[in-house]
Amino acid sequence: YNHKFDSLKAFAQHIALKDKSLRTAQAYYRKIRLVSEHFDEDPKLLVEEQIASYILHLKEVKRWAPSTVRQSIACMTLFYNDMLGRQWRLWEVVKMRERRKLPVVLNEKLENRLPVEHYMVTFTLPSQLRKLCRYQAKDFLKLFFASS
Repeated sequence: YNHKFDSLKAFAQHIALKDKSLRTAQAYYRKIRLVSEHFDEDPKLLVEEQIASYILHLKEVKRWAPSTVRQSIACMTLFYNDMLGRQWRLWEVVKMRERRKLPVVLNEKLENRLPVEHYMVTFTLPSQLRKLCRYQAKDFLKLFFASS
């Protein structure tokens, strides 16, 4: 493989020594390669402020999921702290909170798995209304038992 910078080659060897799985090693290498491509510079020459701005770029401009940004941070920590020996405070400061996810709704597949007696509510609501509302499963069942 042709590494653009010697530090990327060294990082590939460093990951191999850490006994990471192949997919993790590839993902970690890719994340550092993306850092170098973003700045068009050898990643070992970057300073803490540049990496902080890159993390903000991932979060606010690229809108990466928090788990993906955390993976990038883990790989950058391995590269800068572990491999290069830089003890940056950035890793203590950066926190990525999970996005609030929408609740699971009752879709047609779940409707088909409900016990037969719960279909009474299904048939009392017009089909179009059910499709528009997509009740949460717990609310759907509350309606059934409240009307019983």
